[in-house]
Amino acid sequence: MAPALLELLDFCVGLLLFLPLCTATWRLLQGSLNFDPGKWPMVKRALSFLSTSIILTCSSVFRMLALFNYCAVILECVSLCVLHDPQYSLAFYLSLSCTIGLACQLKWSVVSPRPAMELMEIWLIATLQCTLLMTSRSDFGLALMWFNYGIAKFGLCAWSFHLLTNVECAREFFHLIFNPSQSFSDIENQSLRRKGVAAVVICVVLWRGWEVCNLHPWTNTFKNDGRYLSIQARSSFESAKAAHRAEMYYLSQLPHIEASINNFTLHPYFTKTEVWAGIRLEDIIIQRAKSFTLQFDTTGATGYKIEKDKCYMLNFLAAHRIEIPEIIGIYKDREVFFKRLVELKASMNTTKYPIFAKACHLTQGGDKGTTIVNSASRLTMELFPWAEQKWDQVARDDNRPWSENMNRLLANLEPGIALQRKFDGFRLSPNHTPLEVKVEVVWGRAYLGLFADFHDIVALRDGTFEFTDRTRYSPDHYTVGNHPDTRLLWLQDEGHMRSVWALAESVARAIGVGELRVDIFIDPVRPAHPAVNEISLCSGHNYFFHSTYLAEAWAGPLLAGKYNQEKARSGLNSGWIGESTIKNLKNTAGRIWKAPRVRNTTKEVWEI
Repeated sequence: MAPALLELLDFCVGLLLFLPLCTATWRLLQGSLNFDPGKWPMVKRALSFLSTSIILTCSSVFRMLALFNYCAVILECVSLCVLHDPQYSLAFYLSLSCTIGLACQLKWSVVSPRPAMELMEIWLIATLQCTLLMTSRSDFGLALMWFNYGIAKFGLCAWSFHLLTNVECAREFFHLIFNPSQSFSDIENQSLRRKGVAAVVICVVLWRGWEVCNLHPWTNTFKNDGRYLSIQARSSFESAKAAHRAEMYYLSQLPHIEASINNFTLHPYFTKTEVWAGIRLEDIIIQRAKSFTLQFDTTGATGYKIEKDKCYMLNFLAAHRIEIPEIIGIYKDREVFFKRLVELKASMNTTKYPIFAKACHLTQGGDKGTTIVNSASRLTMELFPWAEQKWDQVARDDNRPWSENMNRLLANLEPGIALQRKFDGFRLSPNHTPLEVKVEVVWGRAYLGLFADFHDIVALRDGTFEFTDRTRYSPDHYTVGNHPDTRLLWLQDEGHMRSVWALAESVARAIGVGELRVDIFIDPVRPAHPAVNEISLCSGHNYFFHSTYLAEAWAGPLLAGKYNQEKARSGLNSGWIGESTIKNLKNTAGRIWKAPRVRNTTKEVWEI
């Protein structure tokens, strides 16, 4: 029933957006065919009644919505000023837009109202505020952004309908916009039709251009924004249940995470991430990227290469005897690499295929930095031109909240290519690739595993599997609800997950990183021999309601370490601790986080 209702809602919204263009077409036909509605009195009265009703309703409703919105935006300005990382400039521009909007509302309450102009002003100001609110980091900013988007979208529809169906309003509008010196009576009805249609078409095109250039990239970048979770948990029963299950799971894992911290050493490169109480998961990743950039600028540290340069990553994993697909060679010199390709082609009878070529400096999926060669004959046809192109390609990490910082770091990577054998394992995923699980590890404890190819099955440490159906029109897609899934239960029953958790934890401990995503291939016939594909320090995957607790588990010990540093600098008594500090250092179970031990090393993260 729910998918059908959602389809109906989409249809109604689409029909409402199509209404202005339909009305424009109607006006054109009426002018070109000399259609006279007076010949059909019932039709004329019905159209007149519908037009008047919509105009009066829209004018009053949008006036109230605009006033409510301006008040809400002013409250948002206050919250932006008291954030942990205040956004004063955004608060100023939002306040300025509200001042302009309220002045316009006051103007139309004093002078004779002109609904077309008023609706247009509301639409333009709502669009401006929607654009500004896209950069807000407050909890309320996300909901307010979509509220302004709704006002702007329906305001455009109401303004278009108003302009095309009410001759007197159209006459006033074009008199004020184009020629204030010309009297109303000098503007002919036929000219009004043409101008009205042209104005509506131009505005609709401009609106669609704004959506394509601003809204769609923003939506893609912030599609996993943690602020959606609190909205969903308050608006959907299924979301509330999923949130409760995530909390209960977190409480069951907390003792294991706390025990793991006692036996974990953190590399100093990862101690610089700025965190605060209640920080969201995506914000910690942004702060991590900022810390990488700051350290690169100040000390030249390049610890980020452990992920962003696959050559360094593979060398590190191999040196620590962590299982990975067999390495044929790692090449940072262009001439040496192409010479090696010639040797491989010459030894076609002894070289095993397929061979995977990975551009070490291209780690993002959009860069398409991996290719497969199935035979010696394809080395020349496929791998040579591919390698020539990829060697000169500059890595990009676009459409992420942390793109600005990360792209600066990626621009400093040296190109290189690694050659690997294929992973020995049946292709069981829906994409006919090796079965892969993306494991999130916090403080040396594997917390969950995401099977992205199954869109998305989440494996938990208690042996259960959750599934959230993210296909369009599915209730789960909109509520982020989940339910038990048994398709991959055999991985738990046959012991695969035990090996996966252990392998992921060994990688995180070897690196010394508080949070890490480890992507692992699973061989269905060899439970004890999974292999690492790659790792990620800035994961863009959505873990749904688990994200909140992953953020707490990651940030808590960092906050404790920050408190210890401040205490040491200020010379406070070792037994002193303020009430506010206690509150910030407590986890959901009410226990105070312990700070991790920091390694005594000056080596880069990737150094062996």
